[in-house]
Amino acid sequence: MKLYTICFIFILIACTEPPKKGTTNSSKDVVEISIQQNNSDFKIEDIIDTIYCVELETKLESLIGDIYLLRTFQDHFYILSLDGSSISIFDKKGKYITRINDQGRGPKEYIRITYFSIDPENKNIIVTDGFSKKIFIYDLNGNQKSVITTDFIPNYVTRFNKNEFINFESSNKTHQENPIIKENDLHFFNFSGKIERGKITNQTPLFINYATPNSISIQKNGHILYGPLLSDTLYKINNEGEVNPLYVLKYNFPGYKAINPNQKHKIQNHEHLNQLEELEKQNYLYYNGVVFDSPSYLITEYGTEKRKRLLYFKDTQKTYFYDIAHIDGDKALKSLTRLIRTHNNDTMFSAFSPAMLKIMAEVEGFTPNKYTKLFESIDEENNPVIFCFKFKEPEK
Repeated sequence: MKLYTICFIFILIACTEPPKKGTTNSSKDVVEISIQQNNSDFKIEDIIDTIYCVELETKLESLIGDIYLLRTFQDHFYILSLDGSSISIFDKKGKYITRINDQGRGPKEYIRITYFSIDPENKNIIVTDGFSKKIFIYDLNGNQKSVITTDFIPNYVTRFNKNEFINFESSNKTHQENPIIKENDLHFFNFSGKIERGKITNQTPLFINYATPNSISIQKNGHILYGPLLSDTLYKINNEGEVNPLYVLKYNFPGYKAINPNQKHKIQNHEHLNQLEELEKQNYLYYNGVVFDSPSYLITEYGTEKRKRLLYFKDTQKTYFYDIAHIDGDKALKSLTRLIRTHNNDTMFSAFSPAMLKIMAEVEGFTPNKYTKLFESIDEENNPVIFCFKFKEPEK
């Protein structure tokens, strides 16, 4: 296993269901992915390759605190702070460059950033503020180009061609007024902020207070892979707006059960009724909305309390399924790769503050080794550390 100085976490998972209303695809184009019990006997060291870490420069103007979202593009890191106030930009070595910091109540200001994505085709940063119902477009250097006011509450927004945007929302839509949003998981809107059409029929119409910012994986060519919460299907969205099933998950794992369509329509999840947790206790295996699609492998995750991860290697078509918290192997490596935040090609990225790394080492009982050396000398007051790594197939 190769070692450098940067760390990175990535999560990628693939699922697919039969084609639904609003989609067109032939069955021969759909890849069935089967979870097999006989591919779970390995250690974390067996599937992780090339791990290194990047220390983000720490100075007064670059301080971040905790990270909510991390994205990478063209050798740069784009980081949304947990409080949603700003997006900081660093180069690939962790050197601070600049910051998007337009928080306020003015016409060109956001109240709070709730999501952002990178538009690879047009080379822009798409910033979402659900509080003010605005979409902000910045260039890759953080300069504001335009502001769009929407007639709905935007959730997770990205741009997929020169004329339209997509709003992704598959969990809680009970607060939305537009019927297109309520009835569908994908919502296409124009530069006027008006919803034009929807695709992928909503399968979870009741209140589900659970969402992930990693439900889409954007490719360099602008194509998007998307998996609605609790779905058995992952959909490809191309630049023409065609939505097609690409991956379908098949459960062949004794002891686990799949949620059927009738159950999905009745599931609720809020502070007074956590049905997702109850289903997990009953050994139901459900897709939690996390997907990463790299050139070599697909990663998806399952469950909310006891998260599990599926690795699907595209060349060999083999799958490896494991419990993220309880996989055997080195405790430090397991913790550093537990939470994937984004990816770039086959490299996955995770990020932790130095203070959190110290707590993890104490609670988990890390054994000092080559992995702990990556971060043990970093000052607790410094900016977060980004860990970068790749997955590999276990050797026979």
